[in-house]
Amino acid sequence: PFELGHIREVGLGSFFTPVGWAQNIIEATGALTGLPAWATLAVVTITGRMLILPLLINTQKEAVKLQLVQPKITAVQQQMAAERAEGSITAMSSQQHMVEIQKIYASVGYKMSRAMGGAVSQLLFSASFFLGVRAMANVPIEQLTYGSGALWFQDLSAVDPYYILPALATISFVGMMRMAATDAPPNERFPNLFNGMTLFTGMSFLFLANLPAALCFQMACNGVFGLFQSSLLRIPSFRKLVGLAPRVVYTPRSMRESLTDWRGGWGRLQEANRLAQEGEAQKRRKNRF
Repeated sequence: PFELGHIREVGLGSFFTPVGWAQNIIEATGALTGLPAWATLAVVTITGRMLILPLLINTQKEAVKLQLVQPKITAVQQQMAAERAEGSITAMSSQQHMVEIQKIYASVGYKMSRAMGGAVSQLLFSASFFLGVRAMANVPIEQLTYGSGALWFQDLSAVDPYYILPALATISFVGMMRMAATDAPPNERFPNLFNGMTLFTGMSFLFLANLPAALCFQMACNGVFGLFQSSLLRIPSFRKLVGLAPRVVYTPRSMRESLTDWRGGWGRLQEANRLAQEGEAQKRRKNRF
């Protein structure tokens, strides 16, 4: 079991960084509960996700407010872009537009800090525990060596021999990405953004497969419980309980459509490159004569 102060002896557990805080939380939880390392990682991860849930709910509430005034915001931004294109925009007019946008936000009580709280907290939580657990497994501390795991992953400092944990982590994060795509309105500027992020997330398996089992297990717990929370926020009765408006469902762009766009874009890029090379060749021939 974990012992208080042990990670400090091996140079980990700083009191001044989020990564160190994550390591100290893991050690303290394991020492106080007497749980094995794998259970300690699960308890800490799930507890952290539960603490983040209120911030995610606030983020969704602010997103609903933003959707109500988005057409007005877009109109002001388009006006600013038109003035910029004409060269008629001034510092004073730009400031007036910004004040107008702030008034539109205030009309529905929209707060940027609350809107960003969920995303920032998730990023800080995930990054801190990723770096913290990786450092603990790379040392490795005694509590993560053979016998610290369960089932097929007995050694948490070694790679999962069957790649089940990295696969589970990857699948759960891809699932959250697909859920998020149905909650976001269509992005006209970047219509293939979510599909691109989904492919990138899927390919992360190649990276996770080479990481220690402790890290993959923690990420799998984070992803699976995050998927559960995302599903919970889709239940009408739960949304009503926490004060969320009825969910608006969007139809995301299919992966096939995105692949078609990417192939077309690659073809246009190759054609532009070919024309540029032909132009350079013609210039060189003219210069010879």
